[in-house]
Amino acid sequence: MNLFLSALLALALQAAPSEAGRKAKTDLEGLKTSIKSLMDLRDQQQALAEQARTGSEDEERLKKVAAKHQELQKTFLELREKTIKSMEDLLESASKGLEKTPGDADLLEVRAEANLIYKAPEKALPDLEKLAKLRPEDADLALKLGRLQHSQNRYEPAGANLAKYLRSRGFSSFIKHSPS
Repeated sequence: MNLFLSALLALALQAAPSEAGRKAKTDLEGLKTSIKSLMDLRDQQQALAEQARTGSEDEERLKKVAAKHQELQKTFLELREKTIKSMEDLLESASKGLEKTPGDADLLEVRAEANLIYKAPEKALPDLEKLAKLRPEDADLALKLGRLQHSQNRYEPAGANLAKYLRSRGFSSFIKHSPS
């Protein structure tokens, strides 16, 4: 009975999102918005560069295009610096939160996602593996983890996670030899 109550309590604690986890998820969404804005600015800069290349020889028009390009570049650099700072703050905050509550699924998810965005898959992998243990029925997580493991040349666990995903989608007959 005690074991049952302990397991139930652990499940309840795991399911309840922490305040730190909620804040980290909100911060991650803000970060993704900033990254999208950076991409949009880059697209605008490329469109202006194309206009400058294919436009007329009108010197006044070229000056306007060049001024707009410089303005976009300045905005891009400022937003890029702010975005990098936000990313570093988010990673630090999530790491500190995980020192206090190492099983916080939301913080693990946010830190893993931030590391993937930051092109640090080797740092994201341990968090996703811990998260998969906390959320064993999450097929989408199994797919993400399997892809990441495959990219890191960890083929056996990748195969197991990809098979888990396929089974969850009703493709069991396509899995010839799968661990677990």
